[in-house]
Amino acid sequence: MLSKRQCPYTGITNFFSDAEPYMPVGAIYSSVAKPGFLWRCHAGDDGAAGRTTDLKTAEARLFRYYQDHSDEPDAAYLTRSTH
Repeated sequence: MLSKRQCPYTGITNFFSDAEPYMPVGAIYSSVAKPGFLWRCHAGDDGAAGRTTDLKTAEARLFRYYQDHSDEPDAAYLTRSTH
């Protein structure tokens, strides 16, 4: 299961797994140079990254990549943290 927390200072949304709650497995942030959102996932051997025009698509792509490349059995689920 993934949880997400947004940094109040940078605006970057980090995603954490239950297996490692202090090391992010991915992140999404808005791009200043070009409109849109950048996403990055650190799962798998090489990880993945991309750019989308909306936040929902960025989250969906990060979750899909994590689900496909994670050893965690509940990789498809997301919880929202209030921290």
